[in-house]
Amino acid sequence: MTSSAPVGFTAERDQFIPVRKADLLDALIEHGPLGSEAKRAEFRQICRVLAAIYHYQYFEQLERLRHDYFYFDPELDPHAHFDNAALEAAYADLIGSLTTVLKRANFVEMSHAEIEEAHRQRKAMRVQVAVSLDDFREARFFYRGQRQETIQTQRWLGLRTDSHEVTVHDDVILFVATKPADDIASQREKKLLARRRIRSGSVLIKYFRNVADTDLNALFPNVRVVMSLLDSLTLGLPAIVGAIPILINLASTVLKRAFAAMSGVAALIGFVMRQWLRYQRQSLRYQKELTDNVYFRNVNNNAGVFDYMIGAAEEQECKEAFWPIISCAQQSRH
Repeated sequence: MTSSAPVGFTAERDQFIPVRKADLLDALIEHGPLGSEAKRAEFRQICRVLAAIYHYQYFEQLERLRHDYFYFDPELDPHAHFDNAALEAAYADLIGSLTTVLKRANFVEMSHAEIEEAHRQRKAMRVQVAVSLDDFREARFFYRGQRQETIQTQRWLGLRTDSHEVTVHDDVILFVATKPADDIASQREKKLLARRRIRSGSVLIKYFRNVADTDLNALFPNVRVVMSLLDSLTLGLPAIVGAIPILINLASTVLKRAFAAMSGVAALIGFVMRQWLRYQRQSLRYQKELTDNVYFRNVNNNAGVFDYMIGAAEEQECKEAFWPIISCAQQSRH
């Protein structure tokens, strides 16, 4: 018997251990094969030594990440220039170090095809968003830990409530590399980077918590709100219907008097302005909803993410090593 997995789920077993290292160690000692207090104390000491070794090893990884990221830090002085060959080598090193640490922390990379498929089934947000991946040199998502949740969405002005099952990721890391200045030919892209004060060639790394896979597109730095078909009809049809009588009245008054015609033009301009303000108000509402959805899930950014990543990888390595140690202790008893 086969069944289709929910969007965002991988066929591989999730290796993430979602408990604290200290709690896991206490549970192994409490329920493990170590009968005497001396054996338990010895096991704790071995685990402490092992944790210290991992801590030392991962400190080198942290220093390496910081060194490689220096060239791409968006906070770097924009007047600093580096040799292209050095930048390419540093970028390759950054990608290698980053993916290695994330893999050891039990993060899984998600493909853009999976993200797009999840976004097409978007139910958690009423806001429709659009993203252009062509604005970036590279964009990658990594997630760890996932669960199914039921969300409620309102339809028909709140008269109807629907329930939907979505996949929620506990931790999400977004890696976005902007294009170098020499590779940006579009004035639109240059103005967009300047408006958002993002240095060309820089790398943005963002860490989020509790993100539904249907909302992953909303995490991109160049995301923009777009009006849905319903919103377009809601705003557009009244504009068309309301403008027709004004235009008819304007056409008839043109033949009569110039002053009356000017009054009709003023009425038409006022009507257009009201519709435009309605459109802007609706857009701002959606933009606020999008911003709130992302803001309260953002935990850390750029170089600050490295400390969390290293700590997470170090802790996962320790927890995965504790069980083999106690298993060896059990075998030695027999």
